[in-house]
Amino acid sequence: MSIKKQAYEILLLALQHKIAAIENDLLAIKESISNETKSTAGDKYETARAMLHIEQENVMKQLANAQNQKHELTAVDTSQVASVVRHGSLVTTNYGIFFIATAMGKIVVDENSIVTLSKISPLGKVLMGKKENDIVLFDSRRYEIKKVE
Repeated sequence: MSIKKQAYEILLLALQHKIAAIENDLLAIKESISNETKSTAGDKYETARAMLHIEQENVMKQLANAQNQKHELTAVDTSQVASVVRHGSLVTTNYGIFFIATAMGKIVVDENSIVTLSKISPLGKVLMGKKENDIVLFDSRRYEIKKVE
């Protein structure tokens, strides 16, 4: 299996776990809201429910972001190789290897450290459309593109 395919599989699994964990958090919050019983101190009850609703909204935003990341990742076709950097490209530079798919930080594949980037991240935007042997300047660094897969 290619490094790009392995990186894709690692990211997909990580996102599936992340989504499942967030969904469990959301379920726990919903249960807390439904189990909240009105006490004699009405203000305390209302405050607790309001805090749970705020937490629920935050968790729902996290879930939407994770689902968007998964959608962004599943749009990648790991079998395609382009001559220019595009969504789904594995880009080898003098500063390391970058997988343009979704931003999930660093992963390790076959002892290779790979930085995962979104195509709309600052560095992702700079790399998009470039080809082997191109040089791009980013954050006071001179990136030499050695290979595009």
